[in-house]
Amino acid sequence: MAASGFVGVTFTHSLEYPAKSLEKGAHDVRAAVDYVRANADKYDVDKDRICLIAYSAGGPMLSLAMNGEMPFVRCLIGFYAFMDIQQSDYQKTERPETLKTFSPITYLQKDTSKIPPLFIGRAGRDKVPTMDDSIDRFVTEVLARNIAFTLANHPRGVHSFDNQNDGERSREIIRGALAFMQLHLNAADRQVSKSLTSTMTGLNDFDFFIGNWRVLHRRLKERLAHNDEWEEFKGTSTVQKILGGLGNMNDNVIELPSGTYPAATIRTYDPAKQTWTIWWIDSRNPGHLDPPVVGRFEKGVGTFYADDQFKGKPIRVRYLWNASTTPHWEQAFSEDGGKTWETNWMMDFTRMP
Repeated sequence: MAASGFVGVTFTHSLEYPAKSLEKGAHDVRAAVDYVRANADKYDVDKDRICLIAYSAGGPMLSLAMNGEMPFVRCLIGFYAFMDIQQSDYQKTERPETLKTFSPITYLQKDTSKIPPLFIGRAGRDKVPTMDDSIDRFVTEVLARNIAFTLANHPRGVHSFDNQNDGERSREIIRGALAFMQLHLNAADRQVSKSLTSTMTGLNDFDFFIGNWRVLHRRLKERLAHNDEWEEFKGTSTVQKILGGLGNMNDNVIELPSGTYPAATIRTYDPAKQTWTIWWIDSRNPGHLDPPVVGRFEKGVGTFYADDQFKGKPIRVRYLWNASTTPHWEQAFSEDGGKTWETNWMMDFTRMP
């Protein structure tokens, strides 16, 4: 895994199949995930790009990330793992409602948009009672509901085939799981970013902003007119990396009271100058690009400037970014070369589940 650009974390938990232990095991998994995320900088990991991998009787723990409560879990992998424990030996020790809650198959009957991409490795000669049967029931349900997933079957594989069956099919499935993680964790982008960060300290400045957002806008009704009347409206924004990590863009939907319109922002990083250049594109005038603002972040605050015109007069433009889990952006104009500023537009972002 390390050679593929991942940080693997293993931990001891209280799950004791088939003893009554599901709730304790779930507590341990949540605690482990919380610890890794809280110490992300220490271990050089991205706390918002996690893959949860379960083996064998650990399959029920995948259910923790199938209800939308862990948006930072970007994908799930189950190797010869229980996907429905309602017919397993757990039924001798756990309550029916607990069995249902911890059965991944349960979440196929709920809001499937909350289920991260899923990879299943099946051992065709698994001798653990009801193991393959639980996987087969899950796969049947997935296909019936036309849900995207990846199944890798090892026809001659025994339980723990990844270390018990030394053959090409085992290696092929392992390579497939790694490729699946690369795809859904965007590990290639992270590797590019990591290799360049030593010489480009600001390359990851906008990582806090990658994802899907709801936006609350506050905007002055009139600019540079000594006006203090604000209007509020909503919108959305989807942000993704581009250029192998050297830039990013966001696709915006702006719900003005006078009518909704799309817009886009493109940001690129200059390695030599260690600055960001930001362009704004408005669908109401798609052939026009405003002069880009240029700047950098210092101590979590990004400041960017440009020279522009407003109603035929030269102005100075300033963007301010507050990098946090609830980002804040402001735009301000200056008529006197930057001596005084009037803030005319603000956006507050809330991450969408």
